[in-house]
Amino acid sequence: MSSEENIVEHQIGRLLIGAAAELPLALCKKLLGLCTDSGSMRRGGVVGPQGITRHQIDEVGRVVVKHYVRGGLLRYFMGRRYLKSGEYRSRVEYRMLSKVRSLGISAPKPIAYVVEGGLWYRTWLLLTELEGVVALADLAEISGTDRFEQALSRLAEQVERLIENRVFHVDLHPGNVVVDGSGQIYILDFDKATIFNGKLNQLRDLYLHRWRRAVIKHNLPESFSELFCSKLRRRFDETKNL
Repeated sequence: MSSEENIVEHQIGRLLIGAAAELPLALCKKLLGLCTDSGSMRRGGVVGPQGITRHQIDEVGRVVVKHYVRGGLLRYFMGRRYLKSGEYRSRVEYRMLSKVRSLGISAPKPIAYVVEGGLWYRTWLLLTELEGVVALADLAEISGTDRFEQALSRLAEQVERLIENRVFHVDLHPGNVVVDGSGQIYILDFDKATIFNGKLNQLRDLYLHRWRRAVIKHNLPESFSELFCSKLRRRFDETKNL
């Protein structure tokens, strides 16, 4: 996938770091230490199901480090190692985040990606931390129905923009959407997001199906599913031959 930003990669010892050209080499070296120091690694957080760590860096502020970890039984055998069969996962997600942000999608700002190894590798993604946010899945219980519905309406607008630009977020669910104190929503975890080559109404239907399943999984009221889905149904009608 092509990317708008100018990425520069540096090989520093056994580690590869990629970042925007304007990121100083000295800062890149400083960021590397955040990835290899796993002492503060913990589960959960606002980046998604992968392990994350949080740090304060004077030059860039609050930083979240996403540690790519395997799911299922493979995690017990492979840990955080991946077999290289294409581009590194962190590089792909870095580029996708840069792309969707350029389209006006609210998503975390990527700072850099780091890779250790060759054929078998470990990898990390560094992002600017979103502070004072709460997962959409928890918002209704914490703040009431009105604020939840406002956030859901804004999410539908963001998903419309993703569809218009043929971006398929393969794991969109209420836990991967967060809301800040002003009501701004952010979509997280663009790992494995793809560019969809079919008709836009087909992509819309994929989002609708995924969202309905997610609402059931998170034990949210069916009305929350219908509120989101009804907004997307108004767009991308099959008769428009998109």
